Amino acid sequence: MENLKLEHLAPYLPYGLKFIMTSDYTDEFCFEDWDGKEEDYKNGAIWQYAGEIDNDLYIPLSISEGEIGRVFRKESTWISINNKGIKPILRPLSDLTKEIEVNGELLIPTSYLLESTGFEIIDYKDSIDDISELPYNIISKLCEWHFDIFSLLEKKLAIDINTL
Repeated sequence: MENLKLEHLAPYLPYGLKFIMTSDYTDEFCFEDWDGKEEDYKNGAIWQYAGEIDNDLYIPLSISEGEIGRVFRKESTWISINNKGIKPILRPLSDLTKEIEVNGELLIPTSYLLESTGFEIIDYKDSIDDISELPYNIISKLCEWHFDIFSLLEKKLAIDINTL
């Protein structure tokens, strides 16, 4: 089974990608470490992805020697969790032809992209076999809108936003 890698997440980093806990982490963190509520560490809690870290940097997060951790934040709280028990929340490509909400505005991605760039993306609504076929500005928009451009939903490495 494939693991979630930095190369899958990096394109989303500037756009506030959110993750959902799929395991209960209340036992992993000491109560005095918590800056928030206990439910923030339980199955179903949503955190924003903030990047990757290793123990070469002096940042007091819970990672072991030689381990790389994913860093997440919720308000003023920062945590580091490995690959298990947390998944990104993404839109399936089938949502390209549906009305979605982006920054409080409703839009249909295919229509928006056609009007703003002249590029017709309707051929890609089921899968993107070769992402290099798409212009950079289209890939950026798809990442900004949290579309699953790496088939992570199909691989069970992400959660479909429509199921929440």
